[in-house]
Amino acid sequence: MPDLPLKLVITTAANTPPAARDCELDVLSSWYGDTPELIESAYGPYEEQTAFLSVGSQDGTVIGACRLILPGPRPAKTLSDITAEPWQVDADESLRLAGIDPHRTWDIATIAVRRERGATGRMVAAALYYGLIHATRVNEIPWVVAIIDRHPRSLLAMLGLPLTALPGTASASYMGSHACTPVWAHVPSVVEQQRLTNPEGHRLISRGHGLSDVQLPDPLRLRLPSPSIPAAPRRPLDLRQPHAAIRAR
Repeated sequence: MPDLPLKLVITTAANTPPAARDCELDVLSSWYGDTPELIESAYGPYEEQTAFLSVGSQDGTVIGACRLILPGPRPAKTLSDITAEPWQVDADESLRLAGIDPHRTWDIATIAVRRERGATGRMVAAALYYGLIHATRVNEIPWVVAIIDRHPRSLLAMLGLPLTALPGTASASYMGSHACTPVWAHVPSVVEQQRLTNPEGHRLISRGHGLSDVQLPDPLRLRLPSPSIPAAPRRPLDLRQPHAAIRAR
């Protein structure tokens, strides 16, 4: 266990400490060879729609970080990316078939946990998942999408939180991952399913029992300021955006 207590926080992009971005870069660089230039190219245009969940210690070290892209002028990046190789899917049709409202959807762009932390890292990952569930609830966001590597997807399934492939997509070799899949979830439904089928996972992830080494905020403190989630007009999505990688790890 770490010498200092850990703390889960959510921040807008403007208030995110550099240590959270450093954690993301270190992990993605280790797994996929990402560079600062690639991350800036992929996520820079979404900066005003970005928030971070992070778990760090009192000395400023960040062990885990999750980049979120919020509803705003640009459509969810996952939905832009699936229109290009290797999937080339009609994103509007995929959304319609899944029943997703893109204006009430968060894009889980990355999940990065320092693997050298061992058991502490697994606890930090669980705390980030806890934060995701409760942050979507208090911000009234029912859906999430992501392009996710098979390893974290399998871990979430083991915890009772399965993610479903977006209609028309399948696992493919993509930007350093041999098996990446565009996925979605209706969070309230998945959490209820977890409660019924995996009560141990539900206690850990959805209720935070067993995460005593992480200071978990009151769920209301995971609410983002309303200017960070601008109200989007109900209009057709313009998905003609530059293609870049998104992988949750």
